[in-house]
Amino acid sequence: MEESTKPTSGVSRRTLVKGAAWSVPVVAAAIAVPAQAASLPQGVDVSVTGACAGNYDLSVLTALVGPLVVGTVQSVVLAPLGLTPNPRRTFTITAQQGTIPAGTRFQLDYPALINLNLGTLNSILTAAALNVVSTGNTSAVFTTSAAIPQGGSVSFNVAGAIPTADLGVASTVTLTLLDTDHPNPAPGGPNSASISSLAAAAVSLQPVFNGSLAVQLC
Repeated sequence: MEESTKPTSGVSRRTLVKGAAWSVPVVAAAIAVPAQAASLPQGVDVSVTGACAGNYDLSVLTALVGPLVVGTVQSVVLAPLGLTPNPRRTFTITAQQGTIPAGTRFQLDYPALINLNLGTLNSILTAAALNVVSTGNTSAVFTTSAAIPQGGSVSFNVAGAIPTADLGVASTVTLTLLDTDHPNPAPGGPNSASISSLAAAAVSLQPVFNGSLAVQLC
């Protein structure tokens, strides 16, 4: 299957100033993972896609500049740069053909330099009817906790669990089906998707406000 990759886009270098990545509590765990992939039933086609949207937390911006000018900062400074609020780094698993069985395995890969917030990731996956099997410094494995009927899908936003990397460093998070699907006809939907977006930058808020805002770039 072909990999689905979401491209990144930049912000004018003139707007970037020195800043720092967010600090997020780190929790590490390691659990044995079955080594052999399972074969899904014939006629089952699993599609994995990713999407990147939004660049900054509106509540953080409001606390920084105040409620009286936050709208002006958004419209005069951030919107012209293509920056929008409410970061979303969303992966979607779709039963493109047939029913995806409960227990189907997927792996989420991320660079070692990213501080994974395991508690948040568990909450995100559980809310999406997914069960965490194992976590490590560079990946997490999870399974579907219930069958996904044909045409159905589950989505989850990893923006809160996987924070931005160091300032100016673009990093990629990838979701991959570990088990083997059998679309008919082949090749079916993509079994892997990447979101290359978790780069941190600090954007100057001048001339409206004398300061800068940390943002995530898609």
